[in-house]
Amino acid sequence: VPAPIWVLVRPESAAAEAFRSLRTSIMLSRGGGGPKIILVTSCVPGEGKTTLVSNLAVAFAQHNKKVIIVEADMRRPRMKHVMDVPNTLGLSNVLAGTHSSDEAIVRGVHVPTLDILPAGPHPPMPSETLGSAAFSQLLEDLRLRYDIVLLDSPPALLVTDAVSISTKSDATI
Repeated sequence: VPAPIWVLVRPESAAAEAFRSLRTSIMLSRGGGGPKIILVTSCVPGEGKTTLVSNLAVAFAQHNKKVIIVEADMRRPRMKHVMDVPNTLGLSNVLAGTHSSDEAIVRGVHVPTLDILPAGPHPPMPSETLGSAAFSQLLEDLRLRYDIVLLDSPPALLVTDAVSISTKSDATI
């Protein structure tokens, strides 16, 4: 069962306030408004990466930021459950060149300024796909179009995806 998006369902709760506090800390962590491309990972599955990304994304969007979640965990995508978005088309399609990012992005999820790029169909080699020049180019394009790009990645101890993605991000949580 997915964890709730606290900043939406219980905006006055301590959990929601903790996510807003984290948002503020990130924004103040560097000059110029903080990092733009932020990777969220953990050591093992089930530690709350997707819950953190979802709540943080909504907190940023509620603060008048244009935000996109890129579901870079193509092995075990969870956005379809947590944010109720389809996963039939997504990141894997964009990186394979079969669809554009504009076709794959789900717009205005729960908040008008929050978009999501779901993982899409499972690619044969996720690590290589995420280490590709196409992924680097996509992130640079998203950097220009959004205030915040949140990358929901697989656990760092199980696969190399998070380590590869970290070289393309401005900060890692």
